[in-house]
Amino acid sequence: MIENKWSFIKSNDDRKEKQLKISEDAKIETQDKSEVDKRKLLMAATLFNKYLRKRMQEEVRKNDKLETILQNLRKATVGFLYYSIK
Repeated sequence: MIENKWSFIKSNDDRKEKQLKISEDAKIETQDKSEVDKRKLLMAATLFNKYLRKRMQEEVRKNDKLETILQNLRKATVGFLYYSIK
């Protein structure tokens, strides 16, 4: 009778250990999945950032030509008005 109780206690302890191991494994697996998802989001954000940076540099290059043209036009008109007033 006592042996039966000890075997029941031991099997109960073994069952608890197995359940604990299963829950820890599930927790690690869940963390791994969330880490993979976060890494995917980080990679997508990095690629989008590179795309936007490249696009912005192209816009600056285009606007640089326009800015130069406008400055030359302003110089010409200010110079014309300045010399025509004298």
